[in-house]
Amino acid sequence: MQTIFLIFLLISPIKHVELLEIQINTNQKSIFKNYSNDNFKQILNINKNVIEIKTESSNYKQLDLNFRVIPNEAYIKKLSKELKKAVYSVINGSYTLNDYMVNISNFLRKKIKYSLENIPQTPESVIVNKKAHCVGFSNLTKVLLRCIGVNSKIVQGFYLKKNKEKIIPISHKWVEIELDNGYLYFYDPQYQKFSSNYVVVDDSIIFSRVKKFKIKLIKYIKKMTN
Repeated sequence: MQTIFLIFLLISPIKHVELLEIQINTNQKSIFKNYSNDNFKQILNINKNVIEIKTESSNYKQLDLNFRVIPNEAYIKKLSKELKKAVYSVINGSYTLNDYMVNISNFLRKKIKYSLENIPQTPESVIVNKKAHCVGFSNLTKVLLRCIGVNSKIVQGFYLKKNKEKIIPISHKWVEIELDNGYLYFYDPQYQKFSSNYVVVDDSIIFSRVKKFKIKLIKYIKKMTN
């Protein structure tokens, strides 16, 4: 029996998954939505002005991204000199998409500093200024992915920051990456990871119009699954 179990583990690698359950008291029900892709799931349960949200997530490093990296030279050729230099530094040593994602994370962590300064958030500006907030991080990542022929889009929602006993929702943006086989997954360029501490909202929502709301933590679990 033990031998069979070990064989099963070799066939189905163990993944670390986070599950979060929160409660929000607000009448702004329309800003939240059910959502799922290959490393994130968000389920809503709305009862009058009480919204229960359950999320389940795994980091991008838990995914099987063993796809060959092929530079899109025609696209790279059109980029600025500074962007080209950044692209080739990320491509160097990237044989699979997993390698490329790790190199993107290392590049952003070492080269780009988080800043709320009122400066342009275009990919070119982020490279030149070496500063960005979530929008700039996401814009630059979209270009880096496009350079190997991978499409992505910017997703908006809230990052749930833990502050002592409180959970503070911070308006935030990150990217959803789409592979040719239809595989979709979330990646946060600002934090260089992804977890269950996110809530997705409708794309049309304007953050400045959202009224403040409080979040109550119901449950947080880390588990291993196949």
